[in-house]
Amino acid sequence: MNKEAIEALGVDASVAEKIIGLHEAGVKASVESEVNGLKAKNQELLGKNQEFKAFRQEVEPILNFVSTLKANEQDAQQAELAKQGKFDELFELKSKPLQHKNAELEKALADAQAAKEQAVAKYNETLIVNAMNAAISEAKVFIPEAANIAKLHANNFEVVDGAVITKEGKPVADWINSDFKQSNPFLIAQGQGSGANGSGGKAASKPFKQMNEQERVALYREDPAQFEKLSRGN
Repeated sequence: MNKEAIEALGVDASVAEKIIGLHEAGVKASVESEVNGLKAKNQELLGKNQEFKAFRQEVEPILNFVSTLKANEQDAQQAELAKQGKFDELFELKSKPLQHKNAELEKALADAQAAKEQAVAKYNETLIVNAMNAAISEAKVFIPEAANIAKLHANNFEVVDGAVITKEGKPVADWINSDFKQSNPFLIAQGQGSGANGSGGKAASKPFKQMNEQERVALYREDPAQFEKLSRGN
């Protein structure tokens, strides 16, 4: 708000000055009110802080005295046990705080070990799946769905010195080109294998072993969950 803007509304110059003055006075009063409020709040907080310090100064000697009593009581108890020759009990009393700390340390170590094993398992799973995909790609005879079927057998593999092998010691590429290819002929692309003829389409009503290659491929494409269930014999 300025004088020129007010005069542009047809207000007399002297009246415009009074309006400007009242406006500035109102703003100043509002700011001073906010500042005074903040100052008052600050003084209130400072007062409470001083009260807390005073309370602490009064209570701290009492707390120190109680702590000293407990320490003296424990020292006296330990001295009495030593005097009586009860060294097993004395050792247990002295080691109790250490046992608590040791339990916390053991839990922290166990948690760290569990996290490490989980990370290693996840990393090895990734290595196994990647090795399977690479072997299937290099074989150049499988349909694209073969990689998803191969993953169902990941639990039969392990990682030894960075190499992916079956639990019987066979390299993943050898397994893909022998065991996997022989047990899943329906995953071989047409023209690359024996390629039995079939009617195609959804064949979930037939037992999995009685389906031909085309029927199995069709089932996998139409209902992967049912395919997995039937292929596992469930």
